[in-house]
Amino acid sequence: MIKKTDLHKAAVDGNTEQDETSVKTEVNSAPARLPSLSEFRARLDVPLFHRDQGLAQSAQLPRLLEIRRDQAVEPVVQEPVAPETVVPEPVVATSPVVDRPARSRPMLASIADLLSASEAVVVPVEPAPVAPPAEPVVPPTVDQSEVHALSTETDALLEVLAGFQVPAEDVVVETAIPEPIAPTPPSAATDAPWSTSNGSDEVRINSALGHRSVESELDRLAFLPDAEEVVGRVIVPVIAPTGQRHTVAVPVLSQHEMYNPRVIVTPVGKPKLFDAFDDNLPSKRKRRKGSFRRFFSLVVVLCVVGGGLYVAKYYLLAPKWSSADKVLVDEVETARQLEFDHAVDVNVVGADAYAERLGTYSLGVSSSNRESVTGELRALGLLSGEVDLHAIGLAAIVETPAFYDAGEEEIYVVADLPAATHRFAMHRALASALLDQEYGWGRRAAGGAPTVSRGTRALYEADALATATGLLTAADRASVLEQQPILSSTIGVIASPSPFGTAMAGHIGVALRAYVESVPLADRAAILRNATITDGQALDLRRLVSGAVEIPSVGSEGMLFWYHVLAGRLDPATAWNNALALQRDDVSVTKGASGYCVTAVLTVTASVFDNVTAAFLAWAGAAPAESLTTVTASNVDGLAQVSVNACDPGNSVQTNGGLTTLSMGGAPLRSEQYRQLVSTQPTLAKSQVACAVYAGDNVSSADERAVVDGVDGWAAPTAHPIPDPNRADCLQP
Repeated sequence: MIKKTDLHKAAVDGNTEQDETSVKTEVNSAPARLPSLSEFRARLDVPLFHRDQGLAQSAQLPRLLEIRRDQAVEPVVQEPVAPETVVPEPVVATSPVVDRPARSRPMLASIADLLSASEAVVVPVEPAPVAPPAEPVVPPTVDQSEVHALSTETDALLEVLAGFQVPAEDVVVETAIPEPIAPTPPSAATDAPWSTSNGSDEVRINSALGHRSVESELDRLAFLPDAEEVVGRVIVPVIAPTGQRHTVAVPVLSQHEMYNPRVIVTPVGKPKLFDAFDDNLPSKRKRRKGSFRRFFSLVVVLCVVGGGLYVAKYYLLAPKWSSADKVLVDEVETARQLEFDHAVDVNVVGADAYAERLGTYSLGVSSSNRESVTGELRALGLLSGEVDLHAIGLAAIVETPAFYDAGEEEIYVVADLPAATHRFAMHRALASALLDQEYGWGRRAAGGAPTVSRGTRALYEADALATATGLLTAADRASVLEQQPILSSTIGVIASPSPFGTAMAGHIGVALRAYVESVPLADRAAILRNATITDGQALDLRRLVSGAVEIPSVGSEGMLFWYHVLAGRLDPATAWNNALALQRDDVSVTKGASGYCVTAVLTVTASVFDNVTAAFLAWAGAAPAESLTTVTASNVDGLAQVSVNACDPGNSVQTNGGLTTLSMGGAPLRSEQYRQLVSTQPTLAKSQVACAVYAGDNVSSADERAVVDGVDGWAAPTAHPIPDPNRADCLQP
């Protein structure tokens, strides 16, 4: 291709003689022959018009505008490198335009001037690319007539191009600073150069470029503007290289962003203040939860679930008072000046079912201890034959047709009771339930020794009986007394096989009823709150009012139990007086080859040791031979003890004489005497009053007190002397 190049250093400054000699040698070495016009035309036209013959029509050629050097900007050749996924936009780089004063230089007016220029200008041709040269284009074979027509059209095109030339003096050419370029010696493979005859400007054309250089030059001229367009700063495009093509980066579908893997961003927690101090510290390994923590968590969960179930039962499934019971509840709450925390179930059952449940509750019999309890009662004469809980409860059903079961916190009442009897029985049972909700006596009674269970129950049952008796009008009292024999015959009450069991079922509250009535209602909380007493304290007021705390043994049966043991074979007075001397007892029941046997050690008051020993020896003498009953006594250093051993004779042996006994011994009598003395002499000390009522007079079967007194009251105390609080042994020291 034809390209403007820098002048040879020797032609520019002519400083060295060697350079001048080289130029002359180079000029004179080639024959001074100009190419003919036909040769130039053939080289120029053949490849062009062979491709596009339409350009041969001169009428259709545009009128080109000659570009001055100050308007043209030579671009800097840059090969853009695009990223793999981005298609670059074509960028045309231009070299900066240097503002220099224009120098007048004559331009060629015609091709003849170029050939006749006096100044030699050497235009070296760019070397061929490194890649193997492309095969020369072989002109197609055409008809001679077509070649003649093509030659005619080429002449016309040259004439038109000559008309486009403008005077050379109008063109201002910027002087270019040439850079020295080492001359390239011609090779034998190339054609001979051609140059002007005068040697002023020499043009070397490498024929190896062939027709490809002409095509590139014409392609470059195609980007020049027309004469009609507004002339401005024009960028002359660089001739595209004809060598090996570079692959242009094109977008690939698989590299599109939609095929990129999704980036999952891990949420970053809000930094904490202490994180700034331990960023560089290794994190401590979390300890695994131990078995104790898992067990503790399980316990907490179970407690929460249990609490939820309890609350649901307490508030959602809690029983409700019936309209009839609600009237009785209001009466009890008003009389006792307390309120129920929640309602309790009231179970109305038949007489037989009620008697069975009452006998079981009174003796504390269960499926696990039924045999041992039966063997113990028969060995000591408290039961003859099989234990019949139904018969024991049935004997107490007349005076106690309703009771409160502290273990189940429910009330049981016999069905179809007369109105007055039903009202009195319900008042008594409701008052016992009210006291249990207020003071919680049921839990304390169930968790202690038998003597504690009976003594605690006797105290609160006495308060409930006093409340129900206070609500009983004279008319209702008379009605209840009239209805009892009818109820007994209707139900079919029979003799109890165990007077002790029947007394526990219906009369246990009678022992302390009068004592509770002697305490004003406002002061009862002081003696009832957290009260846990033994049955010895319930029967002997001297021990109760002293305030001493008694701690019985686990197997202690208590004073009431041993009173009934003696009363089963001895008279009531002997049994009562010797039972009062009992201070402590320890009972154990063991099972042998012949059945259950009982071993008891009784601690008694030393002053009455001989009397107690004589009473138990008399009792053992009345026992059946099958029971193998023995009694031994010892009094060493003031510790008086009586040991009793007896075994179960079997259910076919009569173990007692069937005597009539006082259900609570002399306790109801002494309690009533205490109440009367406190009422007449309220200033006396409680201990002095209690001492006075336990005088030397004896009790008898006439001193039995019923649950409901007669219309005229209880007359038994009048048969005894009035207690003397001023006795010598009762005065305070």
